[in-house]
Formats: sequence, C-alpha cells, structure tokens
Amino acid sequence: MISLGSKVKDRFTGLTGIAVAYTQWIFGCSRYGVESQELKDGKLVEIQWIDEQRIEMIPGEAPTASPESGAVSGGPKSDPRYPSSPRR
Repeated sequence: MISLGSKVKDRFTGLTGIAVAYTQWIFGCSRYGVESQELKDGKLVEIQWIDEQRIEMIPGEAPTASPESGAVSGGPKSDPRYPSSPRR
C-alpha cells in the first residue's frame, strides 16, 4: 500500500503526481487519486483515479506544508460560535 502524500507514477501513462486519496470498492478494486503537480492552461488538472496495480512510488521526499503556510491537519474542529460543538 502506498502512503498518501507520496510521489507516484502511473506505469502505463507516465502520469506523475501526489497520491491524495485512496478508495476500496466492494468487489476488490483499489484505486488511488493522483493529483498532478503540473498545471494545464494555468489551472490545476483534475484528480486522476488509477488502479493500485498501475501505481509505483517515486523515491524522494513527500511534499509537506511549511510552517509559514498556516496549514493544519484536518478533522472536526470546535466552532467558537457554538460552545457545545464537539471537540476531538
């Protein structure tokens, strides 16, 4: 299994990008959502869903957010407008 955030390559098409999602279907098909690092006409390219058997990891450092970006990990957050909102 490939870790999300890894740089990957589609063995058939040569598409390279970052594995940003993983799905497992009821009849055993597993796919990765790969987001290209290239732009097309100055815009992000739509995520491509590729079968697990076609994906290979590209050795190297996975992309990370810099501390200056203000990025935080996801998940439910408490809403200060509602004091009783759930906290995790």
